[in-house]
Amino acid sequence: MHKQIKEVKFSNPIDTKKVLNSIFEAEEFYEIKNNKKKILDWNFKSKQNFCKNINLLFNRLIPIKLDDNNKDNKESKDNKDKHLSLVIEEFEAFKKTYIKPIFERYKNNLEDLSRNGFKVEAFKLDLHWRMVVGLGSSHPEETSMIFHHVYGFPYIPGSALKGITRHWVILNFADSHKKEDENFSNVLEDISKKLDKPPKEGFDLYTKDLSFKEAVDIFGTQDKAGNVIFFDAYPDESIELGLDVINSHYPQYYISGNAPGDWQDPVPIKFLVVKKASFNFCLASKDEHLLKKTSKLLKEALVNQGVGSKTSIGYGLFTHSNSGLKG
Repeated sequence: MHKQIKEVKFSNPIDTKKVLNSIFEAEEFYEIKNNKKKILDWNFKSKQNFCKNINLLFNRLIPIKLDDNNKDNKESKDNKDKHLSLVIEEFEAFKKTYIKPIFERYKNNLEDLSRNGFKVEAFKLDLHWRMVVGLGSSHPEETSMIFHHVYGFPYIPGSALKGITRHWVILNFADSHKKEDENFSNVLEDISKKLDKPPKEGFDLYTKDLSFKEAVDIFGTQDKAGNVIFFDAYPDESIELGLDVINSHYPQYYISGNAPGDWQDPVPIKFLVVKKASFNFCLASKDEHLLKKTSKLLKEALVNQGVGSKTSIGYGLFTHSNSGLKG
């Protein structure tokens, strides 16, 4: 078996290409049979040993290996798989160097909040299985994932955490007050609208732990900010990235509406996931009563409902961690 190092192509401005070609290359493994070169395997490789920003590597600095059999600059058919594998490999080096100091800064910010009149609730949960936040966002590789735009690691935006907690509250209200002849979806929609713009009088809902007025105070309305702040959730050093597959068995059915049939070739689409992690969650408020209730609701939402894409098959669900908030 032989090995050959080749330059790779980037779809970036020419000055950027020069920089990128000094960082990445494609490593091919091949054999010669009957005077013909047969590629056995290949991968992207970093020429320089420094930690890259994974957000940029995943979303912007995408290397492209050209197919030897095409003279029209056609990229290799498994370029996406190799790019995602490069992201996973580079992330392993990144997390060992940067996640701990970033989290120390995170804890310092919480201490600053406490010194400035805020009550803080911080806790840690373990990912039950896998998670991907932002799978359907626009991306050159078809499937996406949210990485922190500064720090470069996967995280859960505070807005997403606020959204799933609000939805969990709406579900609880609907379960408690739905009548037998009412459509559950209509009840959910009605409660959601009332949370956005609460009636001035004559309306209230209760669960065993929360009143409608408390929910309005927690999440706010279109006219008033909520009294509880939901912060982004950061992972600790245990985080691992991996690959999963969406396998469309009937591509022509989804693409052109043809009848599904077993003669159609499946088109597997690989995508990036968080396959293992513990995440640190934080809430803050000047109202300790509301803060305690919100913390409980957020934990319930994460454990029972999950966050991100594909929660219906178990993605994004959390379990209680044996450890507290720590780096």
